[in-house]
Amino acid sequence: MEKIYIFDDVLDSNNCQALVEEFNQFYNPVIYVKTEQTSPYIADGRLNYPLWGALHKPMTESKNTALNRSPLGDNLCLIHISELIKIKAQKTLKKNIKLRRVNTNVQFYGMESWPHKDGKSNEWTFLIFANDLWHPTWGGSFVVHRGNDDRDYVNVPLMPNRGVLFRADLYHYGTAPSRYCVEPRFSLAATFTEIT
Repeated sequence: MEKIYIFDDVLDSNNCQALVEEFNQFYNPVIYVKTEQTSPYIADGRLNYPLWGALHKPMTESKNTALNRSPLGDNLCLIHISELIKIKAQKTLKKNIKLRRVNTNVQFYGMESWPHKDGKSNEWTFLIFANDLWHPTWGGSFVVHRGNDDRDYVNVPLMPNRGVLFRADLYHYGTAPSRYCVEPRFSLAATFTEIT
């Protein structure tokens, strides 16, 4: 059984507010193109469920083609937040890690995600809920499967500034907000690779 780490008050108030503001569509547009290739709901190249969103990850044009394909994007605030949570992850895991990828997730009612993995057994994902307020009836929890048994999972309710650290090769997904919620569910997921 794999250990799942849950943290409340991950960021200080200034960095928490900065993260919340990054999800303001006035500053960063949301694109609705995210899907899971492992979903059984993809048939003949067609999806029969709503796509969910992410912040647009613009890439600065560079002569170095590797930089143009960077999974980090060039949002310095999100990279800064990811580096802050890296310190918390390193202290918890007692391992050196480096940032590999920064993902954002935006879900409204009906935008369910499918269980997926973020990486390999030597990688870790730290997810932070990025909403500034949330009511328990709004749903939007985060689910991590700890093993091969479908009944062995951890359900983490969404609370502002709550974080979840888990091995990136574990299946996980974010549930959509309930029909009572008029706000989108926001999260930042930073994936780190162990340095050996």
